[in-house]
Amino acid sequence: MIRITKLHLILMMLVVIASGAFLFQMYQENVSAREEAARLSDERNRQEQERVKQDMLLKQEAVARNAIAVAGEYWALYHDQGRDVSVGQQTLHNAKENFNQKNFESAYVLSIRSINEFRQAKLADVYHIVRRGECLWRIAAKPQYYHNGFKWRLIYKTNKKIIRNPRRIYPRQKLLIPMHAPL
Repeated sequence: MIRITKLHLILMMLVVIASGAFLFQMYQENVSAREEAARLSDERNRQEQERVKQDMLLKQEAVARNAIAVAGEYWALYHDQGRDVSVGQQTLHNAKENFNQKNFESAYVLSIRSINEFRQAKLADVYHIVRRGECLWRIAAKPQYYHNGFKWRLIYKTNKKIIRNPRRIYPRQKLLIPMHAPL
């Protein structure tokens, strides 16, 4: 499992900020290109207007491609953290389909929506198979779970149907470790 440090988060935030600034600049250029296209309405400037539309389309394509790439980085980051990224993943898939159909504005909007869904993704639940000599305290104290033995009650409350007595758990029991529970 990849350990995410503050440095990693800072670097990711710098990448996101730089990407956001780039996307904003591309968006501003897109808006100015639209305004320019509106001014070139008479017949003799039709060729120039067509060129501007092509440029605008290329810029929209670049913005959408970059937004999808940034969303993919978010997916990888939050997936590696063990979060449930299924909702955002579906939205990102739709963004890619719109991009392939040359609907760049929708692709951009969907990729931004998927980034927000990745940010809101909760940690996915994890299962633990009890080994000989383990107790709820030791399981809760494991680094991959809570790092704190006092949180054994969360495991017990979640698995009351399986565990009759919290002092007695048995090897090969499959316990649900709630990672999204308030710690």
